[in-house]
Amino acid sequence: MGNSIGSLVAVTMAAREDEDSKLKGVYLVNCAGGMNGQHVLDGHSPTTLFGWMIVLITNLLKNDVCNSFLFDKVRVPATVK
Repeated sequence: MGNSIGSLVAVTMAAREDEDSKLKGVYLVNCAGGMNGQHVLDGHSPTTLFGWMIVLITNLLKNDVCNSFLFDKVRVPATVK
């Protein structure tokens, strides 16, 4: 699992795993380095459902009211625990 720049580390380490590895997957959070897919859409209209989802989520997270609401819902002790 990697968060932010740790996402790049997680992907790099997963790519180095050999065939005897027990690695089942990689979980990336808050990806750094353009790994969130937004860079693919810059200057272009999305052509897939996934592309439209990226646009929607990106725009929602740019909204201060929406951002604060989501943050307040996620940062409760039960969620963090």
